[in-house]
Amino acid sequence: MRRPLCVFCAGTLGLELVCAFLPQTGRFVPFAAFFIAGVLWALAGRLRKSPAWGYGICLILGAVLGLVLTGSTQAKWEKLQTAYDGRSVLLEAEVESTTSSYFPGRVRAVLRVETVDREAASLRVECASLPACSPGDRVKGRFALETPDDTSRLNALADGIALNAAYEKGFALLGQSTSFRARTARLQKRRNPDCKIAFIGPCAAKKLEASRRSVRSDVDFVLTFEELRGMFEAKNIDFSQIPDEQAQYEASAPGVGFAASGGVAKAVEKVIENLEPDRQVKTVYAEGLRECRQMLRMARTGKYDGYLLEGMACPGGCIAGAGTVQPPEKSRRLLEQYKAQAPKSNPVESDYTEYLQIIREDEESWDPVARH
Repeated sequence: MRRPLCVFCAGTLGLELVCAFLPQTGRFVPFAAFFIAGVLWALAGRLRKSPAWGYGICLILGAVLGLVLTGSTQAKWEKLQTAYDGRSVLLEAEVESTTSSYFPGRVRAVLRVETVDREAASLRVECASLPACSPGDRVKGRFALETPDDTSRLNALADGIALNAAYEKGFALLGQSTSFRARTARLQKRRNPDCKIAFIGPCAAKKLEASRRSVRSDVDFVLTFEELRGMFEAKNIDFSQIPDEQAQYEASAPGVGFAASGGVAKAVEKVIENLEPDRQVKTVYAEGLRECRQMLRMARTGKYDGYLLEGMACPGGCIAGAGTVQPPEKSRRLLEQYKAQAPKSNPVESDYTEYLQIIREDEESWDPVARH
């Protein structure tokens, strides 16, 4: 079973590579001839009743699947380019990566677009000259979009970039899109560049976040509790035989509560109540994708104007992530115990606030509330 599957995958990937790259490099005809030779080899195997027949069929079926996937991808690109080519639009996007630009005070940036003219979108664009910003920043501005020219089209498609974006006006930094875990890693890396950062928790989605260009230089390893338990079992480590030690963390109670649904919103409320007692704070949270969709639908009707919205994909919050090793309700009870034992009652009491400026390029743009 393993060999036919490998041949099938080879056919799928091989045809995708042929369709994507070879027409531009002048090698399409030789590879097409090679593929036809493979088909003839399969037919010959059939005539001789040899195993080559089966492998040849797997190769052909894989190539058919590759053709379908390539056609689907091409249709997606064409749809995006038809919809946006030649338009001047308002974009909100995350900065994925930056390189130096020929223009002072500017950078060349790849943007992962979140909205186009305030409508949800999902595509990547490249901007040759953008006001100074950093990977992980969320930005907003008006851009002119156009399809890459023939000379750069191949590289753009290989990098998943659908369009070029020429910045026009209205640039604004909306803040950073990285999670508090990624920012904690960045803080430690900048305090001690030689340290190694490992995130260990129940959240499997952190593996994807750590692979993003704006984060992967700050996080070295990501493990789930399930993976960590497997490592302990492989090394015959029995925690029932190891005496407990006093906890070393110095987190605030609301900070510990981040892991449960509603915890982030409550922590924000605590901070604002401390810094600006006269400001009214309105929050609402949802857990699970069904509730999140419902919350967003209601927000679009205007019901939650002025609210801070918190949505967690996992029912119960981060403690119920795919990599957990115990029932979420038990985790919630233990979390409440840890909150009660936390040495600080408010995040503004953290000993690390004095270090926050080292993870921001423009600290002066922060208001007192945003610092925390």
